[in-house]
Amino acid sequence: MPSRTWIAFLTLAVLALACEQQAEETEEMAEPAVDVAAEEQAIRDFADGYEQAYNSGNADAVIALYTGESSEIAADGTAEPHDASVRATMSENPGSTIAIDHERTVVASSGDLAYDMGTYTITVVGPDSQPMPLTMRYLVGLRKVDGAWKLDVTMSSNPIPAPDTTAAPAGP
Repeated sequence: MPSRTWIAFLTLAVLALACEQQAEETEEMAEPAVDVAAEEQAIRDFADGYEQAYNSGNADAVIALYTGESSEIAADGTAEPHDASVRATMSENPGSTIAIDHERTVVASSGDLAYDMGTYTITVVGPDSQPMPLTMRYLVGLRKVDGAWKLDVTMSSNPIPAPDTTAAPAGP
């Protein structure tokens, strides 16, 4: 009986050492972890660059921020390539500006895919030559291309109605 105990003990010891060695080899082969917080900040910085490019009126600079296969899905469900969408929006609304307000940014553990959602306000010149802000919700998918974040797919809502400021306050 005692010899069976020693055999079992030795077998367990050998298995434990083998598992420990396998774990060490796996740790050595594992790639460094992605700094998700840094990547989320990089995406916010990317969005700042998008705002600057858009607000400069340079459609080519905006289009350069998208992947070559990117597309925009409109609120009505239609999809079109981003380059056509960007050029149309910017030519139809000369002098328009954009401001992005992030609500949530999620980066994949691989560090090469992410999504960002929030609202953006595009301010266009209205028919009375006055600024007309339109706020919409957005969801974008981003992909790293040659180490840089690029927009791959975007979706946005119809404009969110502005709060009615003319209504009388409710009273007792």
